[in-house]
Amino acid sequence: DYITKPLRPSILLARIRNHLKLKQAQDALRDYNTALESSVAERTATLSAVLDSADQLIAMITHDGVIMAINRIGAEQFGLTPTRLAGCNLFDLLPSEFGIPLADLIAEVMDTGRSAEIDAARDKRIFHVAAYPVPGEPPRVVVYASDVTDKVAADASVAGYTSLKDVQFGPDAQALRREIHTVLKQV
Repeated sequence: DYITKPLRPSILLARIRNHLKLKQAQDALRDYNTALESSVAERTATLSAVLDSADQLIAMITHDGVIMAINRIGAEQFGLTPTRLAGCNLFDLLPSEFGIPLADLIAEVMDTGRSAEIDAARDKRIFHVAAYPVPGEPPRVVVYASDVTDKVAADASVAGYTSLKDVQFGPDAQALRREIHTVLKQV
């Protein structure tokens, strides 16, 4: 601050008070930002721990398939880390027989604003996939995918099926249906 001569004590004191108040406000803001950053880091770590403790794939995806976040179980399905998958396009990572129904599911959820579910096959496994809309911008959904192959086979066995013709998996599970049928015949 620039003060001209002759100095007036009242102006000098007012300017000193203003500078002291400014310094106090800057210190308080710095302390608040530090506490806020610490709180965000703690909540992020807690959320990551919760997501990574799940036994199913959990991912947040934009309407065009870009992965905003994915848990460890989901990343392992692709042989990558969650950090490496963030920003990748999920539809580019999946075979078309799985990716197209998933893209349709996500589009339906985006259009209707309501959750939706499908069963689809990938790599000789059956997955139950549920998608839920997430409010806010950008438009996005949270996708949960669980491997239900063993459950479907067990349910079919318990129900007394020797053929899985009556068991509904979704339109893309024909090869898997034949494989499970072969296993059931051996039981």
